[in-house]
Amino acid sequence: MQKIKLQSSFIMGRPKASGSEAAVTAAKFGRNWNSATAPAIKRALIMMFSIALVMVFSTFLLPKNSNAKDTVAPNFSLKVLNPNSSGYKNISLNALKGKVVIVNFWATWCPPCRAEIPNLVSFYNKNKSKNFVIVGVNVNVTKGGVRQFIHQYKINYPVVYATSKVLSEYGGISEIPQTFFVSKNGIIALHWTGLLPKYALAIASKHLLNKAKG
Repeated sequence: MQKIKLQSSFIMGRPKASGSEAAVTAAKFGRNWNSATAPAIKRALIMMFSIALVMVFSTFLLPKNSNAKDTVAPNFSLKVLNPNSSGYKNISLNALKGKVVIVNFWATWCPPCRAEIPNLVSFYNKNKSKNFVIVGVNVNVTKGGVRQFIHQYKINYPVVYATSKVLSEYGGISEIPQTFFVSKNGIIALHWTGLLPKYALAIASKHLLNKAKG
């Protein structure tokens, strides 16, 4: 399966790295959104989502390029911040093979992250019994306030705290949110940068869930 990266530049935070931890410290979001530009931005968003929808469909419906190389999702083993609500104490990506996994990089201060989390929670609740897991990877500078945020947003999928190694192995994560769809055999099938629309979440996840193998 050939990995495809989709980017929705209107709807993502652009963080700055801090030292070796590559920690996120600031977001630039909605800078140009006002009453004068809102209609134009709305039209651009509709066009962008339409193009992205075609790309998502083509990723999964067109024949695979025989020269395409599969990208294995980098493994990580991290302590879960919400063991009581998620049922996980630790998460190892390799141990989740056989399941479809969504790896979602996010921060509490990031507006598009906060906007997409309720959709992730809702979708997870409907599909967690189908060999499906979402792993939220938080990139805040510190863990302070993250558990409170998890409780406030009723996040019941496992959330872990990013290390510099994880950030580096997943390409640096210079913008958030970023979402990686990992197939049942551990291959990155889809990489989405920016706010993840409901249709993209549903199409990509259900396609991977319906495949006999990843």
